[in-house]
Amino acid sequence: MEVKVIWSKRAIKGLTKIFEYYSQEASLSVAQKLVKALVDSTIQLKQFPQSGSEEQLLKGNQKEYRYIIIGNYKILYYLKPNQIIISNVFDCRQNPTKIK
Repeated sequence: MEVKVIWSKRAIKGLTKIFEYYSQEASLSVAQKLVKALVDSTIQLKQFPQSGSEEQLLKGNQKEYRYIIIGNYKILYYLKPNQIIISNVFDCRQNPTKIK
């Protein structure tokens, strides 16, 4: 049975903000490439859902959050039976406590 990768509303909103920022500050092409790289990076999780590291700042939550790093961004996710939920895209250049 294949595992599905599902993007939460919060994660999609984060991608949209990243796209809008880079569209204005760099170019449409740069924004498209970055967002595509972020989305494509989650494909590996279908075969290797445990490949991301545990997010230590979110330990103690009911869910076990994991992450993968792509450039300056941390893609946070957690596992459900047959699903990987992408919960947020976090810019690592921010204060780390904002991740909570």
